[in-house]
Amino acid sequence: MDLASIQTVIEAASNALENSHTRLEAERTLLDFRCSPSPLAACQHILSHSSMPAAQFQAVLTLRDASLRLWPELGAPERQGVTRFVLEQALHRSRESLSLVRSQCVLTAAQLVKRGHGDASQSDLGLEGLVRGIVHRALSTRDLHEQRTCLELLTALTAECNPQSASPMEKPWSWHDKARQDFERGALAEVALCALRVGAAAAPAAAAHEDQGVAAAALTTLCAVLSWGFTSGREALMMHVNTQLGDRPGGDGSRRGPNRLSQEVHAVLSSPGALDWCLHLSAALSGPPACDREAARAMRQLAVHLAQTSEPLGPHRPAPTYTAWSLRLAFQAWLWPPGAALDRAERGTEEEFLDGCRVVAAAAAAAPVSAPRLWDWIEPGEGTQTRIAAAAELTCAVLSTLASDPQRDDWLTEAGRTLVDAWAALATGLEGVQGGAEAATAVFEAGLRRGLALAAAEATQDEDEAGEHAEAATLEHDLACLAAIGRGAGAPVLAAVSSALVDARSRLEAAVAAASDPSIPLEQLCWLLQVAAALLADAPGADAGDSPALPLAWDAMRDAAAAASMQLLAVAQLCVTHGGHDALSPRLLEVTCVSLGRWAATWFPTEASLPPASGAQDADVAQLLVQLARTAFLAYPGETALHKKASRRLLRALPTSAPAAATLLRCDSWLDLCRAVASQELLVSADVARPLLCALCLAAKGDDAEGAAAYVRHLVQPSVDRLQELAGDGRRDVLWRADVTPRVLFWLESVRGAMQGTCTASVRPLTGAAQQLARPLSLLLPAYRGQSEVTTALLKLAAAVGENLLPLVTDAQVASQLSSWGLDLLRTHARHAQGVSDLSVRQTEVQRDLRAFLKLLAAMARSGSAEAGPAAETELVQVVAEGLGTIMPLLPPDLPAHPKLCHSFFDTVAFMHETFPGAMASLPPHVWGALVGTLFQGLGMAGGGLALTQVVLDGLAALATFHVKDALAGGKGVTDSNVPGPGREWAGCHSPLAALLVRALQRVVFEERGADVVAAAAPALLPLVMAEPEAVRAFRADLVHGIEDPQQQRLVSVACESLVADLPQALNPRAKARFLSQLESFAEVARAAARRK
Repeated sequence: MDLASIQTVIEAASNALENSHTRLEAERTLLDFRCSPSPLAACQHILSHSSMPAAQFQAVLTLRDASLRLWPELGAPERQGVTRFVLEQALHRSRESLSLVRSQCVLTAAQLVKRGHGDASQSDLGLEGLVRGIVHRALSTRDLHEQRTCLELLTALTAECNPQSASPMEKPWSWHDKARQDFERGALAEVALCALRVGAAAAPAAAAHEDQGVAAAALTTLCAVLSWGFTSGREALMMHVNTQLGDRPGGDGSRRGPNRLSQEVHAVLSSPGALDWCLHLSAALSGPPACDREAARAMRQLAVHLAQTSEPLGPHRPAPTYTAWSLRLAFQAWLWPPGAALDRAERGTEEEFLDGCRVVAAAAAAAPVSAPRLWDWIEPGEGTQTRIAAAAELTCAVLSTLASDPQRDDWLTEAGRTLVDAWAALATGLEGVQGGAEAATAVFEAGLRRGLALAAAEATQDEDEAGEHAEAATLEHDLACLAAIGRGAGAPVLAAVSSALVDARSRLEAAVAAASDPSIPLEQLCWLLQVAAALLADAPGADAGDSPALPLAWDAMRDAAAAASMQLLAVAQLCVTHGGHDALSPRLLEVTCVSLGRWAATWFPTEASLPPASGAQDADVAQLLVQLARTAFLAYPGETALHKKASRRLLRALPTSAPAAATLLRCDSWLDLCRAVASQELLVSADVARPLLCALCLAAKGDDAEGAAAYVRHLVQPSVDRLQELAGDGRRDVLWRADVTPRVLFWLESVRGAMQGTCTASVRPLTGAAQQLARPLSLLLPAYRGQSEVTTALLKLAAAVGENLLPLVTDAQVASQLSSWGLDLLRTHARHAQGVSDLSVRQTEVQRDLRAFLKLLAAMARSGSAEAGPAAETELVQVVAEGLGTIMPLLPPDLPAHPKLCHSFFDTVAFMHETFPGAMASLPPHVWGALVGTLFQGLGMAGGGLALTQVVLDGLAALATFHVKDALAGGKGVTDSNVPGPGREWAGCHSPLAALLVRALQRVVFEERGADVVAAAAPALLPLVMAEPEAVRAFRADLVHGIEDPQQQRLVSVACESLVADLPQALNPRAKARFLSQLESFAEVARAAARRK
């Protein structure tokens, strides 16, 4: 088909896209065109001759994809030709102000210019020379449209050479970093200078909206320059890692810290009067309707970028010029005075106001570097206030407006959250800032008033469970910000919170006495409790026994912290006194338990943390907190959510240290609670029994060995005895009774909770309990066949033994017995699972239990990894391998669809090969072959994500490394004799390593995750290639089969041969780095060839 005919077909398909009846066929036609072997000539013809924008749009997209795809096989004239053509198309279409085709030509030109970077054939189109040519053209032309297009090209080139916004192009990180360095060294400062000069010349016309978009383009180019990541070396590498994980720094216009300019760019931007035209233009572009223009939006974005920009490091650093400039612009043009600015925003300039708030937030993020000099600065024209006071007045105005209308949820809510976030960042660096503490206090109190108003409004609303999780996340964020501001302000905020707590508590007590509606004071008290807890203590970690450190802000102000703490305890006393009263809802008890749990994790025991003047005695505080938990259990029966909070968040936070646990063991309320639990007089659900027993058993660390043993036996033995009795009876009609099953669940979860609360002092009694339960649980598992709820709880108990108790058992014989017991349970469970014919039943009742067993096996492996001696290693590996072999038949066919289970399984397999390679090699051949076969299967799994691929490749790297080292030492390593292929999986390859090598190469070539998979596969592929170089050549033959182009065949052959050329004799860092570079080049060429086949 000639070019004119192709143009006709593409134009018809582009038209057909608009018709729903013909859209499917049109999409198929366009997709075929985009994937055709060589569409470059047709694309150029369409762009040059077609008058249909839709067809031109399809042509430029196809040209970009095809050029990048075919780049390795294009000759030098073709590369230069297509690059020049797209550049000319972009400039030729400069008068098409709203053309998508022009913008796509600009982006395509930038990508092709960068793709040719470092290519000798593109020397006359190199980055530095091309930028200088575009800069010269922008400065010399009088055509405003051409100036705008030149700036757009510079912007696109800057963004493309910035690793934070670059297209992957399936190139390694080292290549992108080289382009970044070259562009920063030779072109970036010229781009900035060009944007400043062109923008200054266009500013007068832009004020009258007669510049054809030149000023907006210049501002956008400056934003691209300021978005540049001025980093190198390891910092740049870590930035790239974050980028690959979807966390591009600066991708949303924000940074975690200041962006420090290079000396060259700083010299351009800091030259006298360089940014003056921006200040003059911003005045003309503020307010409606000018604020909606493209130039106005670009100006505000520039201010945000400058706010987070810092000068280069030097011996005599001046005041923070860029941040100060942006704050001056934001306050003068958009935010000051706050009342008038809010009125303007209500009349339609809300985006202007929001961007001004973002400038303040960006400046606050950079403030820790230069806060005193920046926020003390009084700029002429801003009044007599310092900037910190002005920012406080602005924030208080916004929060006060929100407090007057608590249900408001629009741009003002976003502005308030942005400013509060800014103050949370500022609060960490207020020392030495004139008026900083006073300003933070004002902001905190405004936020407190707004929170109280919102709580009062929510008290009269119906609960909406749909948005409960999102609201909880927002609440946590708001509390964290408010706490940061309060800690920066100091003691005055604690006094304010204490006063508010007294007021809300008094009003609630009055409502209880008068039998009036307590909703508003109750909700406000809940809010204040959370604020006080966040102020006084950091959130505890997820692990039991994790005790946060005392916040530094209160270390020197313990008297104020003590006063606020006493008010928290007063609310706890209120709940204990009036527990169960209609006016005190379970919600208040929940919030009180969580808040006091957070507080106790830091401040209990109180005698060591609070001053003696507070009067807080450890025994009294412990008594009150335990009484609070007991009130939650006894006064609110059936409230499972409340009981979980009381157990997990309050009781578990108390025995975080031996002194705290000793105090609890002397507390009458704690001992009464233990007696109620042991006698099972306390009626709670099985879900509550686990965290409750965990918390109670943790207190064993506060007694000596004998006392701790007796204490734990008292708690656990009743459940152990009842499970033994039940297993001894063994009658199915008794076990399956409706009143028995819940009790079995309760006993199983109680023992599981005790195991999760294992500490050094409780190892001996809990080991005895596990040994006593070994046979009963082995009998109960088949007896409850079909009762998935019970079997799951039983298996999780076994996993808890392996995960929490087994690592602390020092007796090797006992540890072996517990491991064997867990393996027996697994065998029994596997026999039942394999006998279930209904796949849906297996998926719902069996496979969710596999993760529990994998936890048990992983715990066994990790607890034994520190054991000395080959005999112990061999025994451990045999047990774990048998367990994995038992699990394998139960794994679902769609394993990647179950990511947690999939990852747990392959992580355990990889760990065994990494930690015990020699012992794995001593396994029976059919056992080791099955495990190696899982790695082979894992390499072929699609949809598991990069994390799964990484785990499988880690295991493969350990296996291949073992082979190389064992072979060098005279061993036989991995062969088809000790690793027989499962089924026919080794068919076509003479050895298991050859099969694994081919499968890994297939993953590298056909995987679509670019450089990530290449970097992950390199540690595994190097020892595999060293072991099986001929397999690479066989893979090459398969890959080039069917390729008709001789030049492409040669490229693939050369790339494959480079992998096996000059193979190292040993695995060392230099050899690994060299092989990674070769593998990256191979992947690029091979992927291009694979797409052509």
